[in-house]
Amino acid sequence: MVMLAFDGNRFEGRILAELKRLREEGIVRLVGLLFVRKDVEGTITSLQESDLEPPAALLIGSAMRDLIGTRRFAAVTGGASETSLFGYTDADIRRIAAEVPTDTAVALALFEHLWALDLKETIVDAGGFVVADGLVGPAALMTLEQEFGRFDQLAEQPLN
Repeated sequence: MVMLAFDGNRFEGRILAELKRLREEGIVRLVGLLFVRKDVEGTITSLQESDLEPPAALLIGSAMRDLIGTRRFAAVTGGASETSLFGYTDADIRRIAAEVPTDTAVALALFEHLWALDLKETIVDAGGFVVADGLVGPAALMTLEQEFGRFDQLAEQPLN
């Protein structure tokens, strides 16, 4: 799961286009995406999307709400509480948006890395198993680059 924040409104459709390409090429499956934007006037825009069928999308959406703790967001009264395909209600969106500064957007995305499925099967067939996993964040990558140089340059160097 990845949570992103964006200052301002510089969306030109490139992020969604790249996400579409990754999905069409079978690189990732979008398990769930929640995007919430609050413009300078405080108007809220949201987008929810999933490659899963509605029952599975609702189940995953519920789990994601628990993971990010939407119950901790400010209480909001009034308005519809109709549930979307991915399971977030209008009230959920308003609670999240209440915590988002104006002229800011947040996105919460959960991907299934389809490219890794065959690799995982091969590892399991060889008796391997995951000991630890996670994502390397930008700060850790910057530290590694400071220590060892740029990764693309390292790949070109011969091993000693």
